[in-house]
Amino acid sequence: NRHVCTCGPERAAATFVGCAAMEEVRVHIEYVDPTHDFAFLRFDPSQLEQTPRVEIKLDPFGCLVGEEIRVIGNDSLEKLQILSGTIARVDRNAPDLAGDYQDENTFYALAGSGTRGGSSGSPVLSRTGAAVALNAAAVSDTMHGLFLPVHRVAWALEAVRRGSLVPRGTLCSALTYVSFPECVRLGVSKEFVKEVVGNAPEGGTFSKTAPPSGMLKVQRCIPGSAAANALQPGDVLLEIAGKPCVDFVLFDIALDSAVGKHIPLSVCRGGERIEVVLEVLDLHHLVPRSFIEVGLGIFHDVPYQTAQKHHIPLEGVYVAQAGFVFGEHVRSDAVILAIDGEACPDLVRFEELLRQIPDNEHFSVSWMVPRSAKLRRRCESVVKMQRQWYTFRKWTLDPRSRVWSPLSLHGSKALPSSVSEVAPCEPSVKKRKTGVAPLLGQSLCSVVFKTLQHFDMDLILDPQMLDGDVICSRGTGVVVDAEAGIVLTDRTAVPQNLGDIEVTLGDTTRSASVLFMHPIHSIVFLRLDRGVFGKSVEFLDQAFESGDEVEFVGLDSQGQAFARQVNIRSVRLGKFPVHWPLRWHERNLEVVRLVDEQTTSGVLCDTSGRVLALYITASANVDGDMTHLRYGMPSFTVIPLIHRLTHELIVPSLDLEFGPVDLRKLRRLPTRMRPPSEWLQKVAHVGSALQVLGICATCELVKEGDLLMEVNGRPVACVRAVEDILRELHEASDSKPSSLKVQLSLWRHGRKHDVEVLAPLHRGDGTSRLLSWNGLLLRDTPRVVRDFATSGVHIAQTLLGSPGEANGIEGDLLIAVDGVPTPTLEAVLSLDAPCRGFGRHHIRVETADIKGERFMATLEPDPLFWPTCDLSQDHQGVWSCVEVGEARGA
Repeated sequence: NRHVCTCGPERAAATFVGCAAMEEVRVHIEYVDPTHDFAFLRFDPSQLEQTPRVEIKLDPFGCLVGEEIRVIGNDSLEKLQILSGTIARVDRNAPDLAGDYQDENTFYALAGSGTRGGSSGSPVLSRTGAAVALNAAAVSDTMHGLFLPVHRVAWALEAVRRGSLVPRGTLCSALTYVSFPECVRLGVSKEFVKEVVGNAPEGGTFSKTAPPSGMLKVQRCIPGSAAANALQPGDVLLEIAGKPCVDFVLFDIALDSAVGKHIPLSVCRGGERIEVVLEVLDLHHLVPRSFIEVGLGIFHDVPYQTAQKHHIPLEGVYVAQAGFVFGEHVRSDAVILAIDGEACPDLVRFEELLRQIPDNEHFSVSWMVPRSAKLRRRCESVVKMQRQWYTFRKWTLDPRSRVWSPLSLHGSKALPSSVSEVAPCEPSVKKRKTGVAPLLGQSLCSVVFKTLQHFDMDLILDPQMLDGDVICSRGTGVVVDAEAGIVLTDRTAVPQNLGDIEVTLGDTTRSASVLFMHPIHSIVFLRLDRGVFGKSVEFLDQAFESGDEVEFVGLDSQGQAFARQVNIRSVRLGKFPVHWPLRWHERNLEVVRLVDEQTTSGVLCDTSGRVLALYITASANVDGDMTHLRYGMPSFTVIPLIHRLTHELIVPSLDLEFGPVDLRKLRRLPTRMRPPSEWLQKVAHVGSALQVLGICATCELVKEGDLLMEVNGRPVACVRAVEDILRELHEASDSKPSSLKVQLSLWRHGRKHDVEVLAPLHRGDGTSRLLSWNGLLLRDTPRVVRDFATSGVHIAQTLLGSPGEANGIEGDLLIAVDGVPTPTLEAVLSLDAPCRGFGRHHIRVETADIKGERFMATLEPDPLFWPTCDLSQDHQGVWSCVEVGEARGA
């Protein structure tokens, strides 16, 4: 079927299930009909070694009412199924399908065959063994199967066998078959009806023994076409090319034999005979044969099917996938009408306009969504040119060989970053006579992070973040170094490196990149373009007590600072849920809880504007349900990092997750299980102790449930004390080790255990390099996954339509390819791929999930459509995409 093959790039293989050998061969599309639901695939018969070569003949005139049939196909994806039925109708109108594709101007046959998905294109065989139709669709919740008769299929097959192009004509009009009584009500004379019934033309669907029961009525015409000016919905076709026509087969024959010519039509309109002459357009030219890729978006001319089904002109550029550039505002399935006020009637003009726009420059786009009643009007949006996320190229189809060829495109170079300082005016704060908000008006800024759903690595997807193809998160930033342009924010606002980040203060908006992402806490330092940005804030390390009154300062939706007094409810070690699928989550943090929790992020400060804590609002996915977390992060967590911003930031960690244990519970334990009283007295002022809740995969000396008593001989009962000891130990080391030796005293099952562990030194979290390999987005295994598994590279995403998706690659980690281990991205790049083109060479891919279960599957590389691409971030925070090697022809 055409709805299976489509008209875009394809890769296909056929399995001959009728033979026990189940042989597979490569097939390629030889012909796709522009409108009717059939296509031809070609294969090399010499590749079949055990399968008998048997042809099924086509019988265009064998599809008759009452004919018993058998449908042999892949019903419900069961490889082979034989269903029976009896042809009940041969003059049904084409079914209304869900997508943009819609067959038109043809009859369908109907039978109670009970066919379902997977059997599309199955031959409908008569008792003679000939194919009289192709299975094409079904009616939901019924036994009705819909078949396409093979009149035009047999005709097109003969043209393909001769090696000639199949002429296909159109008037840009869709007709429907209506009964004779309806035609009479529309104005057709009864005398004409009698003549048609008694003299049905041969060579089509009807005959003298099976006369027609209706006529063809104009249903719709594409706006802007010649037919739209000459024909009207409700016109009944009387004659075409001087001959009576009530049969779609004869209608097709007339148009296909007159491509590029003018053809006369006679229609009945309200009882009057109207004569019109219309040009027959080449239907093949109305189906896109080229498309453009930019920013992981795909764009092509408006297809004939879309224009016909949604009643829009054949003008503009269709957005098959919005991608990074357009995806924040423009929806997929939209039509772009203009760029920067310049009309965009076709793909050629679209390419010219895109080439003129420099990288990182904003531009306006006019668009509409044909299928949306709300968005059919002209919409205006401003988007940002970003070519760095993927290759910028144009693909073109050779109509004879049906080979797609790529051509790299180049746009204008990025303009120098213009540095605009905040105007020396009063801070943008809500009017208030007194308060702390004016003190922080130049220090708080809005942070916006955008990325594609393809690049979702560490996001907790809240429905509010989804905006078309682009995921967007927002938060508040704090200027910590105005001269160097460094802003502090949290991992709710910027959950990962991979994305576009913009920071806004007043009327100034600057691009930013991640300077440092804390591996344990929700701390992200952003580096802005050069130039002074705002005013540095002052942090103060001050202990909180329940009932304390502090100031909360945040930003509203307009970026204006506001302040309100809040009261502290508690300060305790927080409990943070583990997300599934695995994502980074906060841990080991003594959080500040408010009596009245705030719904926006911001800061907690004193009346002088000194920041005491960051206030974070985050989302968590707990058992499939979204929950919201709101807490304050005390300043002592970030102050040591701010003091070392001019150096490489390194975070020593035990890679353990702690939870609080009430000392009162410990004192109630039996004497033989109770920790020493001397230790309990030393930590009594804290009121709780630290219990190990989680360990990393490489830590074998520490067990879940252990009570942490001492670190390097010093009693500890809170996570701040642990972090302070590790930081002091790291600062005291003369060399630059990769880990620190730390002595731990643990209480386990009534006994004290002294162990020595290695505390790794983390240089920041987040993905700064991504490899697209056969549609698998690979990255170095993040810490959150390494806690469960230690080998292989992480499979962050699997792109739809890629070899990885088509071959059903499972698991979370790529372990080996053809038996060669792949512990790093470099190991994946160094694989010796013996096949550069699309052939029948498969590679063995070994994967594993985080539970340790292993999977083995075969994968067929496709370097033309799915080349290996290396997406990486340089030291300046700039992302770039480089195609590894050159893809050769298919």
